Amino acid sequence: MKQFINLTLFFVLIAVAAALQTGEQSFAHGSNVLEKRTDTKKCPCSFAGSIFDPFVKDASSGYARGFVSYAQDEQGCTIISGQFSKGFEDHNGTFLLVDACDNLLFDISKELDVKFTEDGGTQTFSYKFDYINLDCDSNGLLVVECKVKSYYRKRQSRSGSSMKAGSSSTASVRRLP
Repeated sequence: MKQFINLTLFFVLIAVAAALQTGEQSFAHGSNVLEKRTDTKKCPCSFAGSIFDPFVKDASSGYARGFVSYAQDEQGCTIISGQFSKGFEDHNGTFLLVDACDNLLFDISKELDVKFTEDGGTQTFSYKFDYINLDCDSNGLLVVECKVKSYYRKRQSRSGSSMKAGSSSTASVRRLP
């Protein structure tokens, strides 16, 4: 009987220690897995995409053809994934996120680690970014603003951002229905 009590106590201590370690894990915007989510910031789950197609009006300017998707979870982390079918014949390219005025927001080339194919496209790529969000705060890709001067001395405001692939292709990041 004494061994049974000691064994039971031992397993209870292991279970409590494991539960305490799991509860201390937090995510990018401060939410905790085990606590109620009433007192932490909860981001909307959003999905957006960039279409690169030289033959579609307003889709892109350049030679790359492909699609890049952006999916934000409720912690504010964004998974960027996609694939290109052409436009990288030289097997070289950079992947940049820029605002509407072409100011650099993020260079995501290193994290995406894109592998090029022999026919000038890419293999599928995907990476989860903790520091990029779509519309969780004022720095989100869908809400970032750019102030531009016009010739009429009136300030225009453009919002949103774009993704540049390679040196000649740009596509805007747009919310998908």
